[in-house]
Amino acid sequence: MQRKIIQDARVVTFGLGWVGGFAYVVADAAGLVAYDVNLAGFPTLLGVVYLITFAVGMIRYR
Repeated sequence: MQRKIIQDARVVTFGLGWVGGFAYVVADAAGLVAYDVNLAGFPTLLGVVYLITFAVGMIRYR
């Protein structure tokens, strides 16, 4: 069961990173991003998303 929880958390995190990263690149290319974003915060955001989805999975499959 632990493997399923970890796999679900990784899938959600990967999906968010892929969609969020692609959306940022497209918005930046279109000139919609007015300020320069510090990319060091992106892995931190993905880590927080992973921890949240892991916790939700632990509660869900309890």
